[in-house]
Amino acid sequence: EIGEIWNQYHATKDTISAAIPATTYGDLLAVAKKNPLFVLPLPRESGVEFFFLQFDHHQVHFTSLLEYKQNTVNARPYLTLTHYTDLMDSKGVVLMRGEMDGEQKFIDVQNAQYLALQMQMFYVTGGPEKRSLVEKFNQKPELFDYQELLEQAEKLQ
Repeated sequence: EIGEIWNQYHATKDTISAAIPATTYGDLLAVAKKNPLFVLPLPRESGVEFFFLQFDHHQVHFTSLLEYKQNTVNARPYLTLTHYTDLMDSKGVVLMRGEMDGEQKFIDVQNAQYLALQMQMFYVTGGPEKRSLVEKFNQKPELFDYQELLEQAEKLQ
């Protein structure tokens, strides 16, 4: 019921939202602590744009990989997911809100939902093949393969 109220509240806003089971969020956080960085492909009309994500406590910041390469620490987040853990222990739920970058809106709500879903799939629910890519990217970057990432991402569509 809490999740329904949360999602109804955000349904008319230019954001994305979710109610995440506490166990799922715990799993996400455990993987993210060891692997705080990753890239995700976002299909575009003329190919694919890669997005760089970084976990920072209970937030996940997404920016285009190009923006990150050009500005590293000063790269603008195109999407920020904030996880509210206040009800994690008492109600078994973590509330998430995703906000797109200010006035520019480099990505829309649909693209934001897609990136959030991919993050969840690669970090938690997508199985060992997807998780191994996250681990390679962080722990053995020389073994990371963008083509393998694209193949795994295609399985989401």
